[in-house]
Amino acid sequence: ATSDSSSDEPGLGGADQVIWFVANDLNPGAAGSLYGSPPIGLEMQITCWAYAHSDDLRNVVYQRCRIIYKGTATTPSNAHIDSLYLAKWVDPDIGDYVDDYAGSSAARGLGYAYNSADVDSKFEGFGIVPPVVGYDLIEGPRVVRPGSTAHWDLKNIQGYSNLPATTFFYFNGTTRSSDFLLGSYSGTLGWWNILRGYAPFTSPPRCLVDPTTGQCTPFELSGDPLTQEGWVDGRFEQAGDRRFVLSSGPVTMAPGDTQEVVTAFIGALGTDSREGITPL
Repeated sequence: ATSDSSSDEPGLGGADQVIWFVANDLNPGAAGSLYGSPPIGLEMQITCWAYAHSDDLRNVVYQRCRIIYKGTATTPSNAHIDSLYLAKWVDPDIGDYVDDYAGSSAARGLGYAYNSADVDSKFEGFGIVPPVVGYDLIEGPRVVRPGSTAHWDLKNIQGYSNLPATTFFYFNGTTRSSDFLLGSYSGTLGWWNILRGYAPFTSPPRCLVDPTTGQCTPFELSGDPLTQEGWVDGRFEQAGDRRFVLSSGPVTMAPGDTQEVVTAFIGALGTDSREGITPL
């Protein structure tokens, strides 16, 4: 069969819809106004795809982030990035943003958010319980590992493995560190700690502490909201605006190298605001 570029779309993995865009960090003003870091020549290609013909996948949007280290005009040929972490930052407003909770599952590489009450002002008009939404890291960055198999570009490749999620960190918009410390290199330093599983703005870096055990952990809010066991959101603070980051790394990159991660944006419903966590 032949394709007609005037009417056909290329598709990806048999998807019903595909969206793609590309961005880079080459504008010093734009890069600096974010977290104060200068450009290093990273290109980011984002592909999103979804399926309408499968009941199991109707509530899933796949997102692939491909990073290419192209360098800048002044990047030396022997340059390298010795510790790259890739992270998914999310602002998961469940209807009204003022009454949300967050949670994580390290074993599943999953960060999620849910409503603190069974009734939400934005969903009440539709007569439905607020859903649970999450981001699942289903393909971490690849590293060389002889004898292993990794996922890459929707294929299996030999001699590599995919790193798992390594950190889950959340923001509550009030009492915890802000993720919007913009235009200052201190913002970069704060994120550098977070992506490695440390508390932001601590020098030397200090581990994240589970308040229910007093032990260090790279995964915050890892308890079970259905049984209220462990570190569950709401035990130590009020519901409110939640944002979170799920990261994986480190990997190294030389000019011309490419890395990619794939996340699944998923949603699920239950009979109350928490029950959707199980099917999620």
